[in-house]
Amino acid sequence: MKIPPAPQKPSRALLATIAALSTLTAALSLTPTTADAAEPVLEINVGSQSLVVAATDGGASAQLDGHADENVVLRIDESRVSTLPDGAAYEWLGAAGDQGWTTARFANSQPALSLQLRFDATLAQGIGQASDRGVTVSLDGTIAPDGGSYAMYRMGTTGDALTSAPRTDTNEFKAGTGRTANGEEQGASDTFTVSAGATAMQRMTDLVHRFTAPGMYCVSYTFSFYLRDAAEPTTVQRTVKFAVGDEVPRDAACGTAAAAPDPDPEPEPEPEPEPEPEP
Repeated sequence: MKIPPAPQKPSRALLATIAALSTLTAALSLTPTTADAAEPVLEINVGSQSLVVAATDGGASAQLDGHADENVVLRIDESRVSTLPDGAAYEWLGAAGDQGWTTARFANSQPALSLQLRFDATLAQGIGQASDRGVTVSLDGTIAPDGGSYAMYRMGTTGDALTSAPRTDTNEFKAGTGRTANGEEQGASDTFTVSAGATAMQRMTDLVHRFTAPGMYCVSYTFSFYLRDAAEPTTVQRTVKFAVGDEVPRDAACGTAAAAPDPDPEPEPEPEPEPEPEP
């Protein structure tokens, strides 16, 4: 009767191979899939953009037109820097000489970025026949970099947003954070009247957005309105990200300040001349 040979122990090389495969399998299981990876950021720095508010079945929506499912940041670059002129109409925005970055006023051929508000016909019709009803726009939970404030306002129908003041007629609309030239807090909400029974979109095409420091702003707009004879208002909120200046990355967190520019290199000292040898 033959005695079966004793089982051989795995070699060290085989054990090392098995351990390496186990480590690789574990690492692959922790690698994020495409669905888990960070969502790419779409940066827009030119053209007319619209934040559209519409009534839906039992509620409302607010979306950037054409970019509802995208991670978007709006860039206000250094070409949009200006200082406030002197004058009573500008005191709401700050003191004369204060620096700021602004969007452009709406124009189809405008190379700079503009952002308007549009209220869909479904919203105008849903508000009903009361002529005094409108949409209250509030800036709730706006996050700004240190020293930064935000304002939005309607300007006149002519001129450039870099130098034009908020409107002062009966159609005035303005809201903001921060303080005025007199040290008073800016009102954080205002109401835009939507014509009762309107069949076309109601627009704020002369809307300007102004920022007082570079960095990443996350501005949360809350829209509140009454649909027909409802006792309670319908509200909808949308946060829009603004990258102000050229230095803040498009994927920066809300409230991130712009990176400071690299300091100028110090000049190298000139070499001292060697002493001449004595004769």
